[in-house]
Amino acid sequence: MSGLKKILLLCSLSLVIYPAPASAKTYINWNAGYYIIYPEDWYQVAFGTVDFFLNSQNVNPETYTYDAVLAQSGNPAFFKVPYAFLHFQPVGELSDKEIDSALDKLSKEFGHSWTEGSLKDTNRNFLMEHPVYDKSMKAVVIKSRITSEVTDKYMLEIHKFFKNGVFVLLGYSPKESYNEAKKIYLSMLQSFSDENLESVAPKDSFKIVDISGRKAPTYNDEDFPEPGSKENMSDQTKRIIYIVILVVIVAAVIVAIFIKKIKIQNKIDN
Repeated sequence: MSGLKKILLLCSLSLVIYPAPASAKTYINWNAGYYIIYPEDWYQVAFGTVDFFLNSQNVNPETYTYDAVLAQSGNPAFFKVPYAFLHFQPVGELSDKEIDSALDKLSKEFGHSWTEGSLKDTNRNFLMEHPVYDKSMKAVVIKSRITSEVTDKYMLEIHKFFKNGVFVLLGYSPKESYNEAKKIYLSMLQSFSDENLESVAPKDSFKIVDISGRKAPTYNDEDFPEPGSKENMSDQTKRIIYIVILVVIVAAVIVAIFIKKIKIQNKIDN
């Protein structure tokens, strides 16, 4: 085999062994002044779908504030796969003393003192409800577990302190997919930036946030287990059904009368 052929073969093998990294998407919060990178096979859940889910869990979407929800593709019921609520607290840039106070508050909430540690390794482990603070990243991560009669999930709660306030990510995942979801949530944290938002924005991106989509009826009520939406049919839907039934009945009566007249006319003619 010639030297050139060997080089070409080695190059081909290297492409197989070391595939190109998957492309990613960018979420930009213009109002808060930051962006994060998330996987290509994730998507931003429609506000109407999220609000419907919150209502099904007896959570008022008008009082539970969030900026966006990102979820793994593949299941129309986003809450059955890894997903993350994104939130921004506009408190401005906190001093080191104020950050320490916030960490102490989290420690009291979870019942364990916070410790310093690196959050740059996406494979690192977290003790349950033990806050870990990375001083260089100005970020803290807490792992917790959410259980009930119908669910058993892990949550990775992330607080990132930056010049405009606090970025909060609440990352949920089923137990069986936690390890992979943890890597994604930590990668989102590592991708966080509050600089040069225009450089990562699509050319057709707008800096004005249109929240009208929050009420868009893009959900499918069959994907949500509770409460039963089919038994809670809206008055408007019922009204439409009644009108359709009435129209069908009237049309049937008219057709019957018309057929009867034709039969009578045929008898007269004969």
